[in-house]
Amino acid sequence: MALAQVAEEYLEQFKVPVIADIDTRALVRHLRDNGVMRGVVSTIESDADKLVVKARLDSEDGWNRPREGCQH
Repeated sequence: MALAQVAEEYLEQFKVPVIADIDTRALVRHLRDNGVMRGVVSTIESDADKLVVKARLDSEDGWNRPREGCQH
């Protein structure tokens, strides 16, 4: 069994989200140049317009609010 397959099975077993095929250096550069911004990663919704709305929701609506007992 290949190491990549073992890693994939582990991540799947423990439901660890994974983002693939992204230029992380470009993302970091963009954030450094433009500042912190809200974002949404979804495995359920693929409509970009709906995801933008979710990203723009105010934290008072429940988004970006840590769960009770969450440590920062």
